[in-house]
Amino acid sequence: MIRRLSVLLASFVILAAVVQAKDKGPQARPFELLVLDPSGAPVANALLTMKSAAGAAVELSTAGLTDALGKVTGTLPDDAAAYSVAVAKERFRSQQQTIDFATQKLKKGQIALIKLTLDPLTAIDDYATAIQAIQVKDYAGAEASLKSAVTLDPKFVKGYEVLAMVQLEQKQSEAGLASAEQALALDPGSLSALRSRYDALVDLGRSADAELAELAAKDRTPDTAKLLYNAGAQAVNAKNPERARSLFADALAIDPKLYQAHAALAEIAIAEKRFPEAVAELNQVLALAPRNFKAFERKIEVLKADGKTAEADAAAKELAALKAGG
Repeated sequence: MIRRLSVLLASFVILAAVVQAKDKGPQARPFELLVLDPSGAPVANALLTMKSAAGAAVELSTAGLTDALGKVTGTLPDDAAAYSVAVAKERFRSQQQTIDFATQKLKKGQIALIKLTLDPLTAIDDYATAIQAIQVKDYAGAEASLKSAVTLDPKFVKGYEVLAMVQLEQKQSEAGLASAEQALALDPGSLSALRSRYDALVDLGRSADAELAELAAKDRTPDTAKLLYNAGAQAVNAKNPERARSLFADALAIDPKLYQAHAALAEIAIAEKRFPEAVAELNQVLALAPRNFKAFERKIEVLKADGKTAEADAAAKELAALKAGG
């Protein structure tokens, strides 16, 4: 599940004027620090911390929280030193940078103006956070981040796809179905959403034959073949052999190596006393899984039931030799 974008933060120092000379020795310097969003609007209640190179904290006004104009003020103990500035705000990307005032030419008594641009979190940021949560199986946290992502970007198909999977993982079948439908409304060809929609319907005990057929037509992978096989097994249990036979055949059309489907077709044929057909299916099982002793034993039983004693004895000898060979 996971394509991340990084957002670069731009920042710069605005100087009120250019000086012609600098005083010797450490000089205190008043400053104003302004935090803006990319549109130039002030960011209020952003938390700022400022430290000298030695790690000493610089005292800031309003406990370091920007005011309604996005500002905090303070005084630099040494206007020729470097300082680190960190800024954090909920739903924005935090940033930290170093400002070296030794490279600036400030007039005595001049206020240093520092301007930072803080970028808001995007749907991609929330998606990346969700993927990290999924990696540690924090599905509730992942769900919250994905909901935020699709709120920020209602056309974020991948967000809805993963949200559906996370909700199904938490047994939220109705919610998972709704998220899958949202993804499909945006991208009817989304294989992930098609699968989630089918899984949700099955979990809810609703008919999903049409959804399975659509998925099988678009997703020709072994995973889909297994879904078809499972649906065929359910059809067998429901006493619907024709439906089961069709589903097993569809599964084999996608994954010819799915020997379990041949074994299931053999059982349907046995129940209907179509013994030659059953033997043919069991031979297919053995061609794919030569050491499937159960299939060998079943084949011997069917041959005996069909009156083919000599063939049953030959198969029994073959099985004995196979077992003896280890």
